[in-house]
Amino acid sequence: MEKVELLAPAGDLERLKIALLYGADAVYIGGNIFSLRANAQNFTLGEIKEGVEFAHNLNKKVYVTVNIVMHNKELNHIENYLKELEKLNIDAIIASDPAIINIALTKTKLHVHLSTQNCTTNKEAAKFWKSKGVERIVLARESSKEDILDVKNNVDVELECFIHGAMCSSYSGRCVLSNYLTNRDANRGGCSQICRWDFDLLNENKEPIKGEKPFTFCTKDLSMLKYLPDMIEIGISSLKIEGRMRSLYYVATVVDIYRRAIDEYYNNKEKYEYNKEYERILRRCANRDNVPQFFNNIYDETCSYYNGRQEISNQDFLGIVLDYDNKYMTLEQRNYFKIGDTVEIFGPKKETITLEIKEMYDEELNPLEVARHPREIIKIPIEKKVEKWDLIRIKNSWQNKQSVVLFCRSKKIEVENMTKETYLTEEGLKSIQEELEYLKLTKRPEVINALKEARALGDLSENAEYDAARGEQAAVEAKIVELEQMIEHAVIIKEVKTDKVSIGNNVKIEYVEDKETEVYSIVGSKEADPFNNKISNESPIAQAIIGKKVGDVVRVASPNGEYEVKILEIS
Repeated sequence: MEKVELLAPAGDLERLKIALLYGADAVYIGGNIFSLRANAQNFTLGEIKEGVEFAHNLNKKVYVTVNIVMHNKELNHIENYLKELEKLNIDAIIASDPAIINIALTKTKLHVHLSTQNCTTNKEAAKFWKSKGVERIVLARESSKEDILDVKNNVDVELECFIHGAMCSSYSGRCVLSNYLTNRDANRGGCSQICRWDFDLLNENKEPIKGEKPFTFCTKDLSMLKYLPDMIEIGISSLKIEGRMRSLYYVATVVDIYRRAIDEYYNNKEKYEYNKEYERILRRCANRDNVPQFFNNIYDETCSYYNGRQEISNQDFLGIVLDYDNKYMTLEQRNYFKIGDTVEIFGPKKETITLEIKEMYDEELNPLEVARHPREIIKIPIEKKVEKWDLIRIKNSWQNKQSVVLFCRSKKIEVENMTKETYLTEEGLKSIQEELEYLKLTKRPEVINALKEARALGDLSENAEYDAARGEQAAVEAKIVELEQMIEHAVIIKEVKTDKVSIGNNVKIEYVEDKETEVYSIVGSKEADPFNNKISNESPIAQAIIGKKVGDVVRVASPNGEYEVKILEIS
């Protein structure tokens, strides 16, 4: 049995290189046309050429997605585009539209992989596509273990299956909610993720059903880390990570963990053990919970969010190493950190290095206390050798235990220390103070009473009510500590000027590439509300435009790629 391929997403050249260096055997990318991620930076033909050369020098592969649902107007262009891809020596295209597949197979020598957009879940469909010349089928994410085995045992075709990343609420993306509600076509790269919105829920009489939180029907992410041995032994050809829109740090972290786990299994199948630490790292680098989804035939209320959720970027990623001179590592900063922080430096096929930052300097070796400016060049003394492309992340509380520790009667919980400034308007501060008062004066006594009532039921070892009350108490106490630290470190925005963009401004911008305009309110990180266009002062777009004036054109370096915006109005 050949070793399974680890296939990673890449939204731009930097992420392509990171994915391959961190252990992916192949990457899949999108060109700037005919690709299903219109909001990704995507690749020009020149960048595809550079990416293919980089990959082939490492004996690795590049697949290009050409998986939109095509309309007549595109038929005049698709053949030329496919022939250009053929000249670039890509390893395969990933397509779903029969017209694209037919043109690729009859007009070029391109290898064709069938996209998951075709929702292939059965052996007859697989036989059909194999008969048409498709060499690999990307099975639908809705396929169970039994489905995969049935196809594998009955059809001689390569199979590719997703192992990690976002899920669709519809069958592998066959959804028109985005078209219907926002006029953005999900099957042509414009999905506005309607499934992650909050909705009013009505009963059969169209009467509102009230819950503690707004109703949603978005899915949790997929993670197959626990089932890697099963997937390998089935004989799947390629294990695919979702996420061309994901950040460089996400790609590096997820690829690194799956590379390690796959290699550990192949190196010693009989004694392979599941690594719980890998699971923790994967959970930390994403902002949604993850579950095995359809693979084990357990698809119930635990696999989706029905009562609201929070999706908070964790800002673990601190920087990327640019150079090392046997004394200092030079890095490009990506998130706030400071003297006294404990960090981890990790890279391809190397042991993770733990370092407490005791001193750091700017490019001219002027001492710094904090690194607060995006993409600032920082120098940090370190004895152990690091290399270009190594990444730096904060060492988390479950690892270093440097956190606030609370003892809620018999239950111990931990809350991460918050020492970072929290920018708030006076209204925002008042709202947090009111929430804190409610938790202390109302919610805390309610939970304590629930604990007393649960204790009165008797045996605590098998007392579900008691366990639930303890869990709620832990959550309330953690929230109280969080709000108290937010207030302690609050920086109040008192004066808002309109000559240059600052926190508190409303800013109208124009996206230079597509000429679309948008108005954003720049607020403190804890007041951010993307659904109402309130963006955090720490977000990539805010970092780019703060300090700029009307008429300025600036480049935004976001986790999903770079783009330009023009400032039209400040109020």
